[in-house]
Amino acid sequence: MFAPGQTILHYRIVEKIGEGGMGVVHRARDERLDRDVAIKVLPEDFAADRERLARFEREARLLAALNHANIASIYGFESVDGVRFIAMELVAGETLAARIARDGRLPLDEALDIARQIAEALEAAQASGIVHRDLKPANVNVTPSGTVKVLDFGLAKTYGGGGAPETSESPTVAVATQTGAILGTAPYMSPEQARGRPVDNRTDIWAFGCVLFEMLAGRRAFGRETVSDTLVAVLQEAPPFDDLASEVPGQVRRLLRRALAKDPQRRLQHIGDARVELEEARARPELDPAWGPSGTAARPAPRPWVPGLALAGGIILGVVGTLQIRPAGDSAQRPEPTRLQVAADLSRNIDRSFALSPDGRTLAYVGAEQQLFVRRLDEFEAHPLEGARGARSPFFSPDGAWIGYWADQAIRRIPTNGGPTQRITSAATILGASWTADGRIVFAEFVSPLRIVSAQGGEARDLVAVEPSIGITYSRPHILPGDAGVLFESREGIVLASLETGQWQPLLDDARAPVYSASGHIVFKHVDDTVWAVRFDLETLQLSGEPFPAQSRPARGFAVADNGTFVFARIRAGGDRQLVWVDRDGNSEPLSFEPGPYYSPRLSPDGRQIAVAGNEAIWVLDLPRGTRTRLVGAGVATRWPVWTHGGSRITFTASLVESEPFNLFWRAPGSPSPPERLIPYSGLAIPTSWSERSQELALYGMDGPFGYIDALQPDGTRKSLVATSDDDRAPVFAPEGRRLAYVSNASGRDEVYVVPYPEMEPRLLVSRDGGTEPVWARDGAQLFYRDQTGLLAVTVSTGGSLAAGVPELLFPHGSSMFSPIGRGNANYDAATDGRFLMVRDASDDTDQGLWVVLDWAQELERQPAGR
Repeated sequence: MFAPGQTILHYRIVEKIGEGGMGVVHRARDERLDRDVAIKVLPEDFAADRERLARFEREARLLAALNHANIASIYGFESVDGVRFIAMELVAGETLAARIARDGRLPLDEALDIARQIAEALEAAQASGIVHRDLKPANVNVTPSGTVKVLDFGLAKTYGGGGAPETSESPTVAVATQTGAILGTAPYMSPEQARGRPVDNRTDIWAFGCVLFEMLAGRRAFGRETVSDTLVAVLQEAPPFDDLASEVPGQVRRLLRRALAKDPQRRLQHIGDARVELEEARARPELDPAWGPSGTAARPAPRPWVPGLALAGGIILGVVGTLQIRPAGDSAQRPEPTRLQVAADLSRNIDRSFALSPDGRTLAYVGAEQQLFVRRLDEFEAHPLEGARGARSPFFSPDGAWIGYWADQAIRRIPTNGGPTQRITSAATILGASWTADGRIVFAEFVSPLRIVSAQGGEARDLVAVEPSIGITYSRPHILPGDAGVLFESREGIVLASLETGQWQPLLDDARAPVYSASGHIVFKHVDDTVWAVRFDLETLQLSGEPFPAQSRPARGFAVADNGTFVFARIRAGGDRQLVWVDRDGNSEPLSFEPGPYYSPRLSPDGRQIAVAGNEAIWVLDLPRGTRTRLVGAGVATRWPVWTHGGSRITFTASLVESEPFNLFWRAPGSPSPPERLIPYSGLAIPTSWSERSQELALYGMDGPFGYIDALQPDGTRKSLVATSDDDRAPVFAPEGRRLAYVSNASGRDEVYVVPYPEMEPRLLVSRDGGTEPVWARDGAQLFYRDQTGLLAVTVSTGGSLAAGVPELLFPHGSSMFSPIGRGNANYDAATDGRFLMVRDASDDTDQGLWVVLDWAQELERQPAGR
């Protein structure tokens, strides 16, 4: 190999400056043209490798075909005494990899500028039909003046044809060779590249997304300890978008999600579109007063909260007279928004536990013991609506005279001023509902089409069918004014559908909980509960401008009235639920782990670990060590953990690929291997309990609004256990495996039943006044369950015939205990020592209740027209 001081042709070698899988790079002096150059030499042990040699020569030809300010130029391709080398532009500065390793995440404006220049380089390459295939921070140089140079086209290839890849170019032929070379670098490989499939320009778009993510997060999106683990992450996991700096705007976050879509068909299709997005994002600091001069999002200075009396069960009232509906006019003449607090003991489903009347005068909310309350904002007291117990998901009629809600397996309505409740239609549960101007109700059920029914009652019909491309569950429908359409939330974002035909179209990606504001905006939130808004034209049903932050504080749920009043529920930053130990008298002791969005905790058989779901993830908490780890990588939707009987693995439901429905998987905590699929299911399958005796997994699935119970047998086949026209769910094996408890609404309400197993007959009713969430004591002597009052225990005999004792109330839920989770798996577990592992609301007292902002819509109207 070349040595310092050696002269090759007219190049004098100065020093070695780098080495990679495709060659050694030297600094040299071109004595003919009196300039410094870089000499890239193919290593001697590669020269006899025809594939390596072909790639080396291809790099020279491809570089010669490119002439762009952001791509290092080639000066010549030479061969001396069998040694081949490329003479190319020597780029001053440092690599992006070195910069990130030294400084971590880059300032937003600098990262966007570097990304824009990388996009311009890739755009020029792709215009010539060239794919880089090894874009990464180490192959991006930034000069002292800030100019970006994309280097090392050693793996580049032309594209445009179809068919299978040639063996010599397949990244999976030798991910790691004997000399350590990799055809593409694992953390930046696209999924199709890692699988050895044909690649095109979308492979570079994926790598571009990885590089942009790394600049903004200060860490790799898919970096793991080994190449194999990294490739598993590339194929199965999603980037940890939560690691992005808080000032990264929504426009750039959406660009990242599009660039890092695993399916090439759903990925950003042209790098030029990324360049345009980045140019617009970089222009925003000069145009948008919400941005600081450095390009970082400047948080609005918080407005002073209105001082006043904190009334128990009341509202901090300052000016009741501001509650009237104001006529339209010059927003400059309107008062600044006034903020008030309503103290309300909201139910567990805080985001769907309250509603605001269209005129902005009245709140309806679900309080303690699922009681529906009404509170006029010009009064001090809230009033319970008699007959509306067990309520969820309230919503107002357009004239405010009625409140719709769900209770006892049906949608019902009750006069706002009180009166008899009326049943509208059957529904196993609902995930939101909205009332049309012409007297219909659109509602969402779990794993069901969006449905519509007359508000006078009757049979509901399907409005929008479930489409795999936008998820398996719809929620939070919201009727547009004039019944112009219905907005609703799908798995991937907000969708707009016709009320007459049910035809739908995607409207906003990565957005939730849509609400139309009379200011001419759609208000929505992201997964982190930040509230955003975007202009929306009711005539054309089109968005205009870019979304922008609309509320300085996160909100778990919110509502907007026609008069511009805004109501939202506050949450505790960083998580709002605490895991606690509770004894049989109801005394609680919090665990040492930080609060989080936890539900459905499960103790391992030895009691040393906890698997708990939260925010589309499953966490494994090690009690002796006090550590918390994620069972599956970030971005993969995982739910409902269940330990195997030996405790070696955790069974769960997951969707590893966005376009696929949820399926059953299991994985050992801490295992480097990817999750293993147990059985494909045509619908949602929720695991609940393993039997040590029969080695079976009890689970339940959904067929529209109704549940059915199955068992997964050791040979991988599925056995039907309960398949009726009732809603049957949540099966759990007793420890000895000869009894099975489950929930059914066969009597007209949810009750807990026990059957002998595997006979499944006769069926014994063990609950007394309704019940859900059965959990067996570790010794099998008692069965625990929950109803509207609290946690109960009942003795169930293990003799020849089943018999049950009288249920005993152990302790009420109380304001400190988390309410029942409802239809799903139990939201608690029983320990061997007799204690219970439960989930408690961990919000600060000052965050409890609802916040009211009067004239909030004026803030939206003051936004520039382009926003």
